Amino acid sequence: MPAACAVDKTDKTEFTTGKVTLGVLRLCTSAPQCALVGPAMVDFAGRVGLVPDLCSYTLLATGTFGVVVEFRERRRTDMGFPHRVILTAREPNHSNTFIIGPGRQVQVNGSRLSLSEGLTPVESVLFEYTNNLHVGAIFLGQTNWTIVLDGTSVLITGVGDGRFPEGLQGLCMNITDAESFKDQTHSPDSCDTVDTHPPDSSINCTTQTERCAGLLPDGLIQKCGDSLPLHQPFFEACFQILCKYPDQGELFCHFFHSFALMCKPERADNYMTMAQCPLNKCADTVCRDSEFCELGLSKVPHCRCRAGVKKYFKQRETTCQNQQASVSIPMCVLSEKGLNVSDLHLNQESCQGTVDDKEEQITFNFDSNALCGTKVKEQGDKFVYQNIVQFNSSSDSGVISRKSSFKLDFSCFYNQPTLKTIHFHAKGGNGIQEAIQGSWKYNMSVGMFSDINLKKPFDFSKGIKMNQMIYISIESEGMDGALLLMKADDCYFSSSKAKGGLKYSLISGGCGNPKDKTIKVFPAKGNRGTVMRIKMFQFKGGNGNMFLKCKMKLCLSTAPGCKPNCDSTKPGNSGGQGNSGGQGNSGGQGNSGGQGNPEGKGKQRRSLDTLETDQDDTGYFVVPI
Repeated sequence: MPAACAVDKTDKTEFTTGKVTLGVLRLCTSAPQCALVGPAMVDFAGRVGLVPDLCSYTLLATGTFGVVVEFRERRRTDMGFPHRVILTAREPNHSNTFIIGPGRQVQVNGSRLSLSEGLTPVESVLFEYTNNLHVGAIFLGQTNWTIVLDGTSVLITGVGDGRFPEGLQGLCMNITDAESFKDQTHSPDSCDTVDTHPPDSSINCTTQTERCAGLLPDGLIQKCGDSLPLHQPFFEACFQILCKYPDQGELFCHFFHSFALMCKPERADNYMTMAQCPLNKCADTVCRDSEFCELGLSKVPHCRCRAGVKKYFKQRETTCQNQQASVSIPMCVLSEKGLNVSDLHLNQESCQGTVDDKEEQITFNFDSNALCGTKVKEQGDKFVYQNIVQFNSSSDSGVISRKSSFKLDFSCFYNQPTLKTIHFHAKGGNGIQEAIQGSWKYNMSVGMFSDINLKKPFDFSKGIKMNQMIYISIESEGMDGALLLMKADDCYFSSSKAKGGLKYSLISGGCGNPKDKTIKVFPAKGNRGTVMRIKMFQFKGGNGNMFLKCKMKLCLSTAPGCKPNCDSTKPGNSGGQGNSGGQGNSGGQGNSGGQGNPEGKGKQRRSLDTLETDQDDTGYFVVPI
C-alpha cells in the first residue's frame, strides 16, 4: 500500500495559516490518489471498477472523517453519476456535516455556506472555490486529504508524513468490494434494483476505445508515467464507460481533466484547451432534482430530464378517482421542449395546469363540474372521457413558433355494470356494492320502499301482501349523471334463482310491461338509475319464492336510443324521461342500510342477505323477495 507523501516545503506551504492550496497538495504525485468519474472508479491500488447501482457509497472513512457519494442516473437508469457528496468531520466535541451538491452549493449542518474566491475554513475543513469551476475540500489532520468535485467526478488525494491512517476504509481502498461500503443512511429505497439496458447501437466502441487510448498528450504521459502509474487504469475506466454511455455530456473530458489534475494540476486547464475540451460549464448550473446538467450541441449548459423521470413519464397513468381525471407532467419535460407552464392548456384554453414545486411537476385535471372541453364517447363496453394537454400556440407572437409541439391525451372511463355479487340488507331494504368499473368506480344500490318518494324503506318484518304497492329503486352513485344515463334495461320476477322457473316481465328494453297497467317505470334522480312501481303478486302453483332479476345498462344520455322510447299511453310507462315528480329522488335514504324495522322480524318470508349472479343470465343480479 503506497505511503502518503510529505509536502515539499520548497512550495512554501503553511498548513497552520491556511495558505495551502489544492494545487500544491496535489503536486506530490506519489500520494495515494483515488478517482471517480461517473460510475467508474480507480482506487488507491489502481484497480478499476464500476459502481453497481444508484445507491450511496462511502468513498473514504476513518474515525475522524467520512466521504459519502450519492449516485443518480442521467441518460441511462443502469448507470449512476455523482449527485451529492456528503462530508463528515468529527471535531473533539461535535460533528459537522457538509453537503456539496450541484451548482457548487455547499451546506453545513443544513445551512447554506457562502463560498468566496479562495479558501473558506470551517474548523478542521477548508473549502476552496476557484475560477476553474470546481469545489475542493481539505481535511486537516494526521493525514491531510483533498477532495475535488466538479459535478461528474470526485478526486481524492492524501498528503501527510505517514502511511494510511489505521482503520481507513471505503471504495477508494477496494472498489472490488463495493457492497461492503454501501451507505444505507443516504440510499433511497430500491436503489439497488437496476434496469438492464441493451447495447447502445449509436456508440462505436472501437472509436471510443481509440479516443480513450489517447487520453493525454504524449508529453504529459511521459511526465507522469513513472511517478503516477495510473494511465492504464484510467484508459480502462474510460472505455468501459464510453462504450456504454453516450458521450453527449463531454464525459471523455472529465476523464481527461481528472487525470490531468492528478498528474500536473497547475497545467490541467491548459491541457483541457489543447484537447479542445471545454471547461466545466455545468459547474455553476443549478437544475431541479429531477434533472442533470449537460452541454448541448452549442456547448451551452442545459438541464435535462433524468432517465428515471422519463421512464416514469412514458409509463404514466391517468389518475381516476372521485369523478376526477388528472395527469402529471414532469417540469423537466417542458424545459427540454422549451415550453413554459403558460403554454399548455386542456381542450378549453382557460383550463391550465397547477404547478407543484416540491414534486417538480405540473398537473392537469377535469371533473364532472369542470369538464374543460372533455369529449365523451362510447368504445365497446366503455364510456370514455377524454381530454388533451396541448400547446397554446397563441402564446407566441407572430405567425411562426420556435417551440416544440405538445399533445398529451388522457382519459378515464366507466364500464358497463357487470356486478357478480351485491349485498342485500333486509333490515333496511337496501342492497349496496362498490363496483370497480374500469378506471373510475361507482356504487350500485338496490332499495325497496313503501312510498313513492322513497323515504320509507320497506319493512320486511310485516311480510309482503298481495296487491301491496312497492317501489324498487336501482341507482348508481359516484358517476356523472349529466352525460351518462344508468337504466334498468330488463327486469323480471322468477320463481327460481336459476334459469328455468316461472317468469314474469317487469321491464323490457327500458320500458314497463305494456300488458300490466300496475307497473310504472320512472328515471331515478339525475339519470342515475330506475325506479319501478310494482303491485305484488304470486306465481300460481309456485312454492312462494320470488326472485327479482335485473340487467342494468349504461349509455350516453345524448345518444339515440339511450332514453327509452316508451309509449306513455300504454300501461307500465311514464315515458321513461323527464322528472318523475320526486319518485326517483331517494335523498340518500335508499343507502341507509339501517332504516325500517331494526329487528327484521315478523312475517318476512325469506331472510337472505345476498344477491347472487344468475349463472344462466349473465349480467343479471338476483334479489330474493
